[in-house]
Amino acid sequence: PMASAAAWLPSRAERLVTGGMDATVALWDSGARRCVRRWAAGAGVAGDDASEGRLFNPPFVHALAVMPAGTPRPAAGLAAAACGDGAVLLIDAESAPAGTAGTAPSPLLALGLAQGGHTAAAAAAAFVGPRLLATGGDDGRVLLWDWGAALAAGDAVRLPPAWRAVAA
Repeated sequence: PMASAAAWLPSRAERLVTGGMDATVALWDSGARRCVRRWAAGAGVAGDDASEGRLFNPPFVHALAVMPAGTPRPAAGLAAAACGDGAVLLIDAESAPAGTAGTAPSPLLALGLAQGGHTAAAAAAAFVGPRLLATGGDDGRVLLWDWGAALAAGDAVRLPPAWRAVAA
């Protein structure tokens, strides 16, 4: 598979997170030179319907973000994947077991159209502090998500419009 994004996991220097044209996010052990976990980006986001005024895009992974070094647990090993179908997936790459490579059942959180997300491909992601995630999309919007509150509530919580920044 062709990788379109890669990032070293600062909390575990031997771990590399990649995403790409096979619509998966993979966690690699560089010492063992093997994939230890794989998440499917194409599973879809609950409540999203591609027919609602947007074109279908494959869930290729366009960008990855990892929590910066020094972030306290439990956020230390988080990674976000911005996907071509507009979804942004949040995964816990640090706690992934070192067993055989397999597809994880689901990401920790999936941020999609039903949660007020991007109407076109998500093209960028960056963590902002220990609880916020900024995402940029081909729809011309930059969204700021409170993923910490979303995990606690069991659903995606995007900050109110006054807290969203829109690139002009």
